[in-house]
Amino acid sequence: MRALYCAASLLGVLAVLAWATSPAGAQDNKKVPTARQIMTKIHKGRNNPFATVKAQLRQSSPNWAKVASAAEVIEKYGSALPKARAPRGNRASFEKLAQAYASNTKTLKEAAEQKDLASAREATENIGGSCKTCHSAHRRKG
Repeated sequence: MRALYCAASLLGVLAVLAWATSPAGAQDNKKVPTARQIMTKIHKGRNNPFATVKAQLRQSSPNWAKVASAAEVIEKYGSALPKARAPRGNRASFEKLAQAYASNTKTLKEAAEQKDLASAREATENIGGSCKTCHSAHRRKG
């Protein structure tokens, strides 16, 4: 019986130590943002990252620092989209569309890093072109 108490006490101490030594907010880092949160970060507001990229890429000589900075944000959140829950509709369909979106955001980031205007413009068009298809099938109404 004494061995059982010792084992239980040891496990309790180890659990407390593990909890106390975990970095603050570590559980929050594992939380996947919702599709709405991701789209808001990328597309909402007058000076959103996607609008910044589009405006810069309309120029013959874009400010690549601005493009790269915005593309980094777009890729960071875009890569999380396939992990998000489908707001509505078929999960497999959402995953396929979200994976294509994430792939295009990665392509945009790489093109921005390489200062490849043609590839950056194409990736931006692909990202923007994916809206209607995904929204028609998966965006919540209202």
